[in-house]
Amino acid sequence: MPAKKCLVFIVLLLVSLGLQGPVAVAAPGTPHPGASAPQQLRVAPDPVSALHPLPRRIPQAAPAPSSSARSTAGTAGYVTVPADFPAITVTVPASDTAPGLVFAAPFIGSPSALGYLLMLDNSGQPVYYQRLPNDVGLDFKLLPDGTLSYFDENDDGWVIMDSSYHEKAVVKAANGLGGDAHELQLMNDGHYLIMADQYVTVDMSKMVTGGYTNTQVLQQIIQEVDITGTLYFSWPILSHVPITDSNQPLVAPTIDYSHCNAVDVDTDGNLLLSCRHLSSVIKIAYKSEGVYKSGDIMWHLGGVENNFTFALGPGLPAAEPLNFYYQHDIRRIPNGDITLFDDHDNPPPGGGPEVSRALEYTLDEQHLAATLVRAQHHSPDTYSVAMGNVQLLSNGDIMVGWGDNYDQALTEYHPDGSEAFEILVDSPLISYRSFRFPWTGHPTWPPVLVAQTSASGIKLTFSWNGATDVAAYRIYAGSSSTPTLYLGQQAKTGFETSVQLSSATASCGFYEVVPIDDQGQAGQPSNVVANPSGGTPSCARQYFPLMAR
Repeated sequence: MPAKKCLVFIVLLLVSLGLQGPVAVAAPGTPHPGASAPQQLRVAPDPVSALHPLPRRIPQAAPAPSSSARSTAGTAGYVTVPADFPAITVTVPASDTAPGLVFAAPFIGSPSALGYLLMLDNSGQPVYYQRLPNDVGLDFKLLPDGTLSYFDENDDGWVIMDSSYHEKAVVKAANGLGGDAHELQLMNDGHYLIMADQYVTVDMSKMVTGGYTNTQVLQQIIQEVDITGTLYFSWPILSHVPITDSNQPLVAPTIDYSHCNAVDVDTDGNLLLSCRHLSSVIKIAYKSEGVYKSGDIMWHLGGVENNFTFALGPGLPAAEPLNFYYQHDIRRIPNGDITLFDDHDNPPPGGGPEVSRALEYTLDEQHLAATLVRAQHHSPDTYSVAMGNVQLLSNGDIMVGWGDNYDQALTEYHPDGSEAFEILVDSPLISYRSFRFPWTGHPTWPPVLVAQTSASGIKLTFSWNGATDVAAYRIYAGSSSTPTLYLGQQAKTGFETSVQLSSATASCGFYEVVPIDDQGQAGQPSNVVANPSGGTPSCARQYFPLMAR
C-alpha cells in the first residue's frame, strides 16, 4: 500500500468585560476536589517526551514546554498538543451532519514515519488524539462492541482499546503470518475477520513469456481469529484466483497480484472481498450450503472473471463510467445495495478519466445484474491514487474518505449529493479511511495545564485529551504546589480553553484546574504549573477577571 501518497467569559464578583456567558462562582469554602487525590496525578512530565517512554496507545496528557520551545505551525495555535500536530482545515462548514465525531488517522510514511489517531468535532477541533512516533496507524474506528481498533504497523497487529483509550489486546494474524493492514471486522460471535499477507514462490515462466522462475507472489489470506489468535477460517486467494487475473505486470521478480483491501460479512453470512489489483469484488461461501462448499467463489463483480452485466440507473449521466477500477472498501448496506470507493486508477481505454467516486450498486444476484444507482463525485472532480472508503451514516448521509489524496481528506454528503461537511488535513499527511461515529470517552490521564506570560499577566491554557463530557473547569491557585484557593469556573470553549489572569492573581506561585462534567461532578485535577514569572509568597483571593480565549 503506498504511503506517500488524522466562548465564554467568567468574572469573579465584578465585570463581564463585554464577553458572553454566565459567571460560575463557588462559595469561599468550596472544597478543592483534588485535595485527597494521589500526588502522582498532580504533576506530570512534558507531553511530547512522555509519549515515548509510556505505552504508545495510552497517550500521556501532560504540561507542554514553554511557548518559546514550541512551534505552533500547523497546530492552530494549540499549546497542549505536540508541535507536529497536523493542521486541520474545515473547507465546508457542518450542516445537518450525522451525529458523532469524525475518526481519521493521518500519517506520513517512510523514511520518517509519523501517525496520529484523531477524533474531531464539527469545528475541526480535536476531541482525542494519539501520536504514533516512528509508526503508522491505519483504519482507526469504532467496533460494534464499543471498543476502538486500529492497525499498528510496528506491532504488526490490530490494537483494541476501551473507552478509556487503554489497550485491551492486539489481534494478530494466525500461523505466524504478517497482518495485512487493510482490514479488521468484528463478527457477531466476537471473532475478528482480518487478512494476512504471505509471499509464495511461483515459477511464472510457465504462465507468461519472460516470467521469472522464482517470482515472489504476494497473496492475501482471509482469516477468522479470536482474541487469542486461534484460527477458525482461512481462505488463501492463490488457491482460488489465477495470478493471470491480475492487472499488474507479471514479468517481475515480485508481484503484488491481488492486493485485497476489504472484507465484509454479507447479510446472508457469506463474505465479500475487494481486491484492488484484480479490479474485482468476490463473493465467497463462508459455510457449505446448497451447491457451494465453504470457500467456493460464488461470483465475481468486475475484473477478468466478471459475472455481472452492468447498467446505469435512473438520473445518472450517460457518460458516467459503469465499472470501477483499483477500488477499495466493499460494504453491504441495509437496503441490500453495496457501496465501494472507486479510486478509478489506471482505467483501460474507454473506462473514463481518472476521477475517484463513491459508488452504490443494486445487485440482482439471481440474474447477475449490477445497476449503478449512485456515483458521488467531489466538486470539482478529484483523483485518489489509492486508499479511500465510503460509510453509510445513521441519518442517510455518507462519509467519503478520499484516501491518498492531497486535495481532500473527507467529505460528508447528504442523500441528495450536497455537501454536509468537509475537512482537509495538511499535506503530506493522508488518512487511509475516515469515519463518523458517536463516541463517549473517559480518559484516565489528567488534563493538561500550561501557564504562559503575556502582556496582561499570566495566561492559563488547559485541555483534557479524549474527555467528551467536560462542561467547565475550576481554577485554583496557591503559594505552594498544592493550590487550594478557588479562583472561579470557566466554561469549556473548545479542545483548549484559556483564561487571562489579571496582575492581581498573576502573583500566585502555582496553578491547577479541575474539569467539571455536565452533571457538575469534578474530575481529576490537572498537573500543577508554577508561575512562569515566579510569583510571590502572598496569594490572596481578590476581585479580578478571568477572560476566556
